[in-house]
Amino acid sequence: MAEIKTSESNMENGPGTAVTGQKVEEKLWGIDIGAMSQKNLAMLLCGGALISAVVFTYLQEKIFTMPGFHFGGFVALMTSLTYCVCAGLDAYFFLDGGIGGFLKKATYKDFIILSLFPAGGMYLTNWSLNYLNYPTRIMFKSSKVVPTMIVGTFMQGKKYSWKQYANAGLLILGLAIFSLGEKELSPRFSTTGIVLILLGTTCDAFTSNIEEAKFFNEFGCSYQEVTFYAYLFGSLWTLIALVLTSEAVESYAYCSENPIVIAYGVISSVAGYTSVVFVMLLIKHFGATITEVVKSCRKVFSIIVSYTLLAPKPFSSKHQLGGLLFGLSLLIGVLRKGA
Repeated sequence: MAEIKTSESNMENGPGTAVTGQKVEEKLWGIDIGAMSQKNLAMLLCGGALISAVVFTYLQEKIFTMPGFHFGGFVALMTSLTYCVCAGLDAYFFLDGGIGGFLKKATYKDFIILSLFPAGGMYLTNWSLNYLNYPTRIMFKSSKVVPTMIVGTFMQGKKYSWKQYANAGLLILGLAIFSLGEKELSPRFSTTGIVLILLGTTCDAFTSNIEEAKFFNEFGCSYQEVTFYAYLFGSLWTLIALVLTSEAVESYAYCSENPIVIAYGVISSVAGYTSVVFVMLLIKHFGATITEVVKSCRKVFSIIVSYTLLAPKPFSSKHQLGGLLFGLSLLIGVLRKGA
């Protein structure tokens, strides 16, 4: 990810001491972004986050719209393994101390327990695509804020304002209306898919709260460490599920005949990991508000790409109203963070 270095004289002055005429060297995958102007850095990070997210969405949907493809668990395994490899390479080349820089602050037991939730979230979310269109998946994944608030209340004792609850309610209303439109017009809509995606977002909510409370706040882990171990053990759980459900054999046979699935899966996963890195750097350099704007645009662009560049999908007045409320909830969320 990003590696920050200071000159020797700056280190002698102590942490956080400004040295006139010197710039802090900060590298993103070997590229010095510390020397870039704020304008150019903003363009790089915003553009990188948007483009990589759209690539991720586009290629994943390409996989799930291939004739006869229904192996969401296999896609989850590819994604988990790729995230694990990316985090390992990221640490090896760009984290101070390499792999040794993060091995390891938390215990294996902690990571094994954590890994159940991202693995479950990814597996269930991909499974839901056997029953739902990709735009519906994106919108329901965005509703993760609701279970995250619920889990945060009980796990960490967090308290939320009435504005946050109202915004969450608006998001739910938009999703409900959009879903009614999907139910009326889409051949790829089923209550089973809704149940699966809701279970998946609940797993994601547990993931976020556990990572925040235990791994980042308590242990002080790096992002690379958490990602590496969570998806390393998560890949194991996903592989066990594939074997138990016979999906391993079926997906292997399908990919043997259609190897492009592997290429799409790996490239989309690398793009997904890359998008996460850009978002983290946006938070660091430009704050939460700008980052939320970019993340909201990312969701909207992904839905637009799905409806325009891939197979055309019917779009009713319920889709329009639901999408409008969904977009409004995103906008309110951005404005609230900027207040």
